[in-house]
Amino acid sequence: MLSFLTSGKVGPVVVSTLVISGFIIVLVLLIIKPIAIDATIADILKILVGSLSAKFGDVVQFHIGSSAGSRDKDSVLKGLVGTTEAGK
Repeated sequence: MLSFLTSGKVGPVVVSTLVISGFIIVLVLLIIKPIAIDATIADILKILVGSLSAKFGDVVQFHIGSSAGSRDKDSVLKGLVGTTEAGK
């Protein structure tokens, strides 16, 4: 599960953690502590929540969706190429 620590690919995990944390923090703050704000700030917050929710979906897709499948496919192909080259 923590293989990313030994592989040197910590960047995507850090970015994913920041996006998910930001999404959760903004939603919790909006739900727990509603504030009286003018229409301009409310529109900005709506845009922020919309952007974070879209990126949240991207993070999930990256880790369990097509990007994860693509990484698996690449590792299988590298294994096949390594096996073929070793046989020459």
